[in-house]
Amino acid sequence: MNILRDTTPTSHTAAPPNTSTPGVVFSAPALTGPEVSERFPYGIQGLIREQAQRTPDRIACADDGRTLTYREVELASDALAAALLESTGGGGAAVAVHLAKSVDVTVALLGVLKAGCWYVPIALGEPDERVTQMLEDTEAAAVVTACPDDPATPFLGMPALAVPTPPPSTDVRPLMPVPADQPAYVLFTSGSTGTPKGVMVGGEALCNRLAWMRRAYPLGEHDVVLQKTPCTFDVSGWEIFLPLITGARCQYLAEGGQRDPRELTAAMRRHRVTVCHFVPSMLAESLADPVLVRACSSLRLVFCSGEALPAGLAARFQRAIAADLVNLYGPTEAAIDVTHWPVPNPLPSHQPVLIGRPIDNTDLYVLDHQGRSVPTGEQGELWIGGTPVALGYAGRPEATAAAFADLDGERRYRTGDLVRVVGGELEYLGRIDDQLKVRGVRIEPAEIENALCRHPAVGQAVVVPRNSANGDLELAAVVAPARTPSHEHPTAPELRTFLAHHLPRAHLPAMVHWIDAIPLTRSGKADRARLRDTVSRRADPGTAPCTDPLASRPDEETLTDRWWSLLGPPPACGAEIGFVTLGGHSLTAVRLLAWCQTRFGVEVPLRMLLDDDASLAELATFLDAAGVTTGMTTEATKGITA
Repeated sequence: MNILRDTTPTSHTAAPPNTSTPGVVFSAPALTGPEVSERFPYGIQGLIREQAQRTPDRIACADDGRTLTYREVELASDALAAALLESTGGGGAAVAVHLAKSVDVTVALLGVLKAGCWYVPIALGEPDERVTQMLEDTEAAAVVTACPDDPATPFLGMPALAVPTPPPSTDVRPLMPVPADQPAYVLFTSGSTGTPKGVMVGGEALCNRLAWMRRAYPLGEHDVVLQKTPCTFDVSGWEIFLPLITGARCQYLAEGGQRDPRELTAAMRRHRVTVCHFVPSMLAESLADPVLVRACSSLRLVFCSGEALPAGLAARFQRAIAADLVNLYGPTEAAIDVTHWPVPNPLPSHQPVLIGRPIDNTDLYVLDHQGRSVPTGEQGELWIGGTPVALGYAGRPEATAAAFADLDGERRYRTGDLVRVVGGELEYLGRIDDQLKVRGVRIEPAEIENALCRHPAVGQAVVVPRNSANGDLELAAVVAPARTPSHEHPTAPELRTFLAHHLPRAHLPAMVHWIDAIPLTRSGKADRARLRDTVSRRADPGTAPCTDPLASRPDEETLTDRWWSLLGPPPACGAEIGFVTLGGHSLTAVRLLAWCQTRFGVEVPLRMLLDDDASLAELATFLDAAGVTTGMTTEATKGITA
């Protein structure tokens, strides 16, 4: 059996690899039993306090309006912890955190942990039904929110607390020891059974991940880490906490700013950001903007994760930006990331981007469908063992048993990812199931399919990926009518509006295709391969080209053509339908607004499209008000395609 070890020097004594365990292909230096709890007796809050004692007056975190020193973070989070202990009757419970991105998030997360609780981030704008499910699964005991006197509907009846301002200088509260098996946070992922699953990650796993990163990629007092990932994604964990255990500064990007290259550019320049994370699809968009590339001159270290990183994109990055590039891999079920691969510069021709080797205290296994080790060079499913493995799914014992297994007395997570060992490194090859990653968001098609089937006109639904005309991976829903439909076929915008009440925006399909019946394979399952081929050759049904009464005017025709070239052929009354309702997303919005800037010299707010769901008519009205003569006022477009 081929056993490889991460030989990077560590600050602790490494135990020998477990050579008796079948299937181990990588065994990173490991600590076991009491050694781990002795290393992190007070969890991540203990590591942060150690740094705060060294640099109390240094800025720890900042947003566009406020800064907090390390001492102020400690004092404010202590005050919140005291309030939470009183509200929860002694801690030991889940606490929802419902806040916009700001320094308040740092205080809230740290205060929850200091109270002996674990945090459950809830995105702003999340459908109430989904939030209620999260609160039930985690049995959340309180919520930290910006509006405690008027909490959002799903939080009614729960103790609601605001983030306190740092109190006058005083002594910090003693920290409580953290049990090794206690969660630090619960993050919800898309669920294959139709409902989201809350992944419980332990404090030991979180500390191990951050301590590894501090050692492998050291930061210093002059480093500025851009916090741009929403807190509902695990990458936010290292963006927020890594600076606080290294003496660096965490700089928050405004809520929604991660979608807009213009806001990203301004933040990079203003704050001289040195460390940043990108999902590959957004990195590709950013590299297309020369202004943003110039603003990245302060960067020295860029991490990528969330999607496969194409070799061509990595090479483009290296030509454009003088920073080190590191590819990370890890499921939510294993404390953010479990492998890393510093991309060689220059990347050799024909060299794929690998996911690399394990982080500290991590065992990786490449197994066949019978759980046997596969030879080097052959593909198999990746299993994860060691410290990073999550504690399971909140309130879902069956799902936990299906995904986490005890093998030879060790708990491991079955990823569903296909990999192989190449030259002592791991290469990612794809999935063994239907799970998708779309713009960095993990999506189980079954969750969307179940939501679609709740519509009375839908009998069956299958969600498959397809590549748009712009080359983006997007979701396509193929739906068959109910046998005794009580409604006519809803249009694609109508179905997306229906789904928006049940699912996050990232789960809304960009295309909906009606079909008489879902084709089946010989085994009686939906023929997804055939359906993928079908949607790759079709646009939305019922979207025949319209007759635009204003098309004879070049400015109006150009704006109309640009809009529909990104969103597909227009449905009836398409000029009045919102951008998101038509299937638009962050990448298409960025392209459209970049075009508006170039064509008209007008900067259109990204939130107008993504948050306000502006229509073509409303966009034209906005441009007209900015002094652009499009002639496409709201009144003029009411008759388009009618």
